[in-house]
Amino acid sequence: MLGTSFPVAKIASSEAIGHGYFAPVEPNAIEALLDECAQQSTHIERTALLANTLLGENASTLRYFADGNLDKNNARLDSALFTKLFEREGAIASLHADYWQRAIALTDVLDHMPQNRRNSWAELIRSNTTPAFERETVFSTLRELLWSREKFLAERVEGIFNALSPKHLTNSPMGFGARMILARMFSEYGHLAYERAGYINDLRCVIARLQGRGNGPSHGSTDDILRTALREHRGEWLTLDGGALRVRAYQVGTVHVEIHPDIAWKLNAILATLHPNAIPARFRTKPEKKPKDFVLMDRPLPFDVLNIIQTLGVGMKLNPVTQRGERDSFCRIFGYQAMPEDKALLNAVVDVMQSLGAVYIRQKFVFDYDPEQALRELLRSGCLPDQKSHQFYPTPAALAEQVIEHAGIESHHRCLEPSAGQGNLAVLMPKDQTVCCEVSAMHAEILRSKGLDVVQQDFLQWADQCAAAGRFFDRIIMNPPYSQGRAQLHLDAARKILAPGGRIVAVLPSGFGNREAPSGWNYHCSQAIEGAFQGTSISVVILVAERSTS
Repeated sequence: MLGTSFPVAKIASSEAIGHGYFAPVEPNAIEALLDECAQQSTHIERTALLANTLLGENASTLRYFADGNLDKNNARLDSALFTKLFEREGAIASLHADYWQRAIALTDVLDHMPQNRRNSWAELIRSNTTPAFERETVFSTLRELLWSREKFLAERVEGIFNALSPKHLTNSPMGFGARMILARMFSEYGHLAYERAGYINDLRCVIARLQGRGNGPSHGSTDDILRTALREHRGEWLTLDGGALRVRAYQVGTVHVEIHPDIAWKLNAILATLHPNAIPARFRTKPEKKPKDFVLMDRPLPFDVLNIIQTLGVGMKLNPVTQRGERDSFCRIFGYQAMPEDKALLNAVVDVMQSLGAVYIRQKFVFDYDPEQALRELLRSGCLPDQKSHQFYPTPAALAEQVIEHAGIESHHRCLEPSAGQGNLAVLMPKDQTVCCEVSAMHAEILRSKGLDVVQQDFLQWADQCAAAGRFFDRIIMNPPYSQGRAQLHLDAARKILAPGGRIVAVLPSGFGNREAPSGWNYHCSQAIEGAFQGTSISVVILVAERSTS
């Protein structure tokens, strides 16, 4: 008797290929499908036999039944159609295709299968030309596919490489380079070619394996990103997956892809397992020099978390006037049966959403702004701003109110919040008078969603540009990053662009309470405030720095 055990293969461990395990397969679930398919096959046999008996010489009368009992638009049925409808062979072929699709869905094979193979499987299912869904064929085929998952990684990389446009000289025949071009990604009307988009999804999935992030994004996630790239950011680079790659779409249907050098050599190393003589050694070894213009800034989130966030739907609320339900753009909810059963995974999703400002209430995420753009940026970049490197510690509401009170903002003041984060200070300032500067793309989207004017740039660089252009502000309200002397650097930068007679109000480490004011400035400091920020024990002061009018 043929064995029914399935391989649980470990992913090869190496610096180039990554590590992890494939998902296990339960043989009993396959056995249950085989039994169910056999029962359905018996029913089809009986139906075909009964139909053949009933039709026979009576087939010519069927058109009268159709004409007399069906809507006239649907009554164009003749005996030949009825005879064809109940043919056994076609029904059995459709049954087997359906159960092959169900069996494959019980495995993670499609998650690892390269796009070319997925296209072939999809065509077999669509055309009802799969092999018979019989025990020996099913177990032998699934076993072969499961054992091939490791090989699929290399095939996936090869498929991506073969999909590159041969007409563009940018594409190297000797392996993956820094920039590559894929053609025919969009039709002349701007519609996405889904089969071609699958190659970029394959690329993201392979990179996810190299990053230790699981199997990678869903196809829907990559499709959404590519459509957005063409419709909203045509000709602009969009950074994906923690800076591992970026894409740029054009109306002519091409998509340019740049891969981080630390990723490209690993792809070439995998490709060399299939074509060892075609890939020069310099393309499949780790580069000695660090790339200057391509930096992996953030640690990407696991795709298990991101794929669940992608499925979140917009909530509903009751309109008090019409007493009817309507979309609540400030709310996100789990879809039907979409809430993860794994508590650790659910907690990870909740943590991410809360970091974007959500309050988790009864399986709903409620925001004080529309999070659509912030969520799109999250799914695209795969990252939240790292709290340590970005020094993101949101200003608590009580402290923010004290800061704004010290600012004394009047209607004619030009206001600025540098390193604005999610805008806990800026939302208390007059929106039509306030500019926010924020380096994180994620936080910039949140600020825009709150109706704030945002410059997405490093504040220290932007302040130099403002000073050179003679752009000054009357009130600068800030809670800058503290580590590595950045609090002093941000305070100095703010002083450069404060107008004469202006005022800076800053939340700073308590050590600033002892600083002397430079010539032409007056400093006033509050008493030290303990435990103001969650997640850190640092004590702070509120510094009010005023520039003389001369």
